Amino acid sequence: MSAKTSTRKKLIIGLLFPLAAAFIFVRQQQSNNQPLPASEPQGSIHFSSSEYGKAWPLVGVDAGQVYCVENAVVFRADNGGQVYGLNGYAASYARAKGYDWKPIGDIQAVGKSIDIMLVPGRELCK
Repeated sequence: MSAKTSTRKKLIIGLLFPLAAAFIFVRQQQSNNQPLPASEPQGSIHFSSSEYGKAWPLVGVDAGQVYCVENAVVFRADNGGQVYGLNGYAASYARAKGYDWKPIGDIQAVGKSIDIMLVPGRELCK
């Protein structure tokens, strides 16, 4: 291999690596602020751990909004904006729409019920 070819490969690698890193960084930032669909949610209710004390069912998230979007009941965390599906329909809806909504089980405390958010969220869907 000639010195010219080696230099060219180093230059290409040197340019591609920062571009790939930038792309990954941008995708990571986008996934941290998950969108709700363009259609307006059917209202929202704010929940916080300070209101529920020991009954608060989430770990690592102190507050957020519950929305109903086309019968999908979702929780959007105030810290970071990640969206979590509260009902089974939310998971299939997110998959069909290409949203990166996480299952609420990812942040649900063991033995704690999410009904304090799910039941009022279902009411929003009526």
